[in-house]
Amino acid sequence: MILSRREFLKLSGLAFGVAMLPPIPLEEGPRQAVLLGRPIYLNNVYDRPAFNARRVSIIPAGSIFSIYATVQSADDYYNRTWYETDRGYVHSASVQPVRWQLQVPVPDIAKDGFLGEITVPYTDARNGPGTHYNTAYRFFYSTTYKITQAQADDDGTFWYQALDDRLQKYNWVRAEHVRRVTDAEMAPIAPDVADKRIEVDLEKQLFRCFENGVVVLETLCSTGPYLRTEDGRRIFGTPAGDWSVNRKRPTRHMAGDDFAADDFFD
Repeated sequence: MILSRREFLKLSGLAFGVAMLPPIPLEEGPRQAVLLGRPIYLNNVYDRPAFNARRVSIIPAGSIFSIYATVQSADDYYNRTWYETDRGYVHSASVQPVRWQLQVPVPDIAKDGFLGEITVPYTDARNGPGTHYNTAYRFFYSTTYKITQAQADDDGTFWYQALDDRLQKYNWVRAEHVRRVTDAEMAPIAPDVADKRIEVDLEKQLFRCFENGVVVLETLCSTGPYLRTEDGRRIFGTPAGDWSVNRKRPTRHMAGDDFAADDFFD
């Protein structure tokens, strides 16, 4: 559970009374969440980590829930990762693991700005520096934006102006929700290695990075979806083939070009 400052102060008033109660036995004490989860879609909760298990509850899309453990199912499904919640188990496919990490605002920003990363499950980007402005967009955990200036509202809360590089519009977000990305994080990885390649397995949804023929990173990925089968071959939205990287950039708002299309993504 995440408390606002006001809720925290109200609850802290009960501290003296709580201190007089006998301690909770260790085995009955509250569990410590290791992560938070943000479901992209409505998720079923099962009584064990398996799709053929009994469904016991649901978690609505866009809500935030506590994750107490990450477990692996016993089946041969390519993504065997499940999250343990207080009500059961949720498959990881459509859940973004998130955290709630508040930052110290930077009031003075250099002329060229900096790259900022969202460090809360989501934050509302507004048309101006204050909660009384309309919400223009929603920025989600771990997305990055060019931060161009800072400004305090009437309550003394700092807000950052952030550039949406796709829409070419400026929005304002709470400064304490944004972490400054360091130069070290943007530095090239192993620049002395010339033999590098990336392999994406569409069937297994697996992403591998190689340096001098050795795997240095392997992780599940989410490519374009399966579309159809032609001549025994499964066709995906991501075209197969050999490709070369011709441009790198630190941040990009990825979305479809046609907002009215059935397959529009954002």
